[in-house]
Amino acid sequence: MKKRKWSVFSFPSDIGYKELIKFAKDIGLDAIEPYQTAELAGNDPDKADLVLKMAKENSLDISCYSIRADLVGENYASEMERVKSCMRTAKRLGSKYFHHTIAPDLGCEMPDFDEVFSKCFDRVKELCLYADSLGMTDLFEDQGLVFNGKKNFTKFVNALESEGIPFGIVLDAGNSAFVNEDAADMLSELSERIVHVHVKDYLIKTQPFETGRCYKTIHGTYMQDIRMGLGDINLDKVFALMDKVGYNGYFSLEYCGDEGLEGIKASLENLKARYEK
Repeated sequence: MKKRKWSVFSFPSDIGYKELIKFAKDIGLDAIEPYQTAELAGNDPDKADLVLKMAKENSLDISCYSIRADLVGENYASEMERVKSCMRTAKRLGSKYFHHTIAPDLGCEMPDFDEVFSKCFDRVKELCLYADSLGMTDLFEDQGLVFNGKKNFTKFVNALESEGIPFGIVLDAGNSAFVNEDAADMLSELSERIVHVHVKDYLIKTQPFETGRCYKTIHGTYMQDIRMGLGDINLDKVFALMDKVGYNGYFSLEYCGDEGLEGIKASLENLKARYEK
């Protein structure tokens, strides 16, 4: 049987890290992926120490620290300082990796990549170097409508590599569907850079869902979170690619559906049954 390392990323907003850590241990997860919420909302170092202590007491690792960030907005200067503060929290938590978005907002039209890229590239480089100075690696994923799709994301990666900037890639199993691409196909040529994986699944329809939150893609289809293994995302190809390249990092569950913790638990059961054969 193939044993994989499982983590949890998103979780309901009405619980704190104490409850999350107990839940993670109870269902058999190996790590948590914290972000700036609950006890960690204010980047208080003492609270970060407490979260790390609770995780260690329950034999859980910190797989990564992730936040939503917008490096192209008008308030980018204060945003840069917030990201750096979160990086220091991640360092306090003992995380090897720090992940943040760049231009996260989703609209109905594809923004001009070169325009957005020129605005934020120096900011991205600054954050990569700051993370490196803390002993961490800054990570980027196929996300939003700008830094998504094989053409744009590869151009972004090549630009960082050409300047010798330290960074890594998060393979997000579902984000590429926003631009009608497949994550494994999109990132296969960049697979040596993948150090972390976000697992998610979506149902995809041509019409809006009648209940629950859904997302509109650039091509006019609609997606809604569902328990992993039951949706339309080709998770088989994601796990096959990771096995092919010898990936031994964490698979972090990102479930944002209406079932909350029960949806995370059921997703883990589905994934273990399917990918730990």
